[in-house]
Amino acid sequence: MGNFRIPVSQIHKVSKIISQTRISDNYVDYTEDAFTLIKRAEKEKELYQFKKDIYFCAYRTMFEDVPSVLFIFTMKLPGPVTGSSAATEIVMNIMRIMEDILKNIDYRYFSREVENMKHTVATLKIIKKDNEEDMI
Repeated sequence: MGNFRIPVSQIHKVSKIISQTRISDNYVDYTEDAFTLIKRAEKEKELYQFKKDIYFCAYRTMFEDVPSVLFIFTMKLPGPVTGSSAATEIVMNIMRIMEDILKNIDYRYFSREVENMKHTVATLKIIKKDNEEDMI
């Protein structure tokens, strides 16, 4: 799938952030605006680089009455808001990597906003219910 690889050290970093988030008392409502939560994470210095032009944050949330971890990725995508195969590949690769780390994903939501004619800013919300048996 193209050249979308993240170093093993990044996977360890994501795993460490997951572990820290799982024991955090910092709960948010998963329906809260993604950009608001990203700005909050940036202000609290809890916005982490995933790959060039892709950043993420993680929060505790309740999803279907189960404690869960909410991940929000923000990225610049090539092409207009109507989409491009490169943009689709980027999002699918993030999903694949997170599914490899989390084993399965309970919720996902993708949204785009036009930045200009050549770039789109997008967010991807991923929720994983806090099940000991299938999350690191």
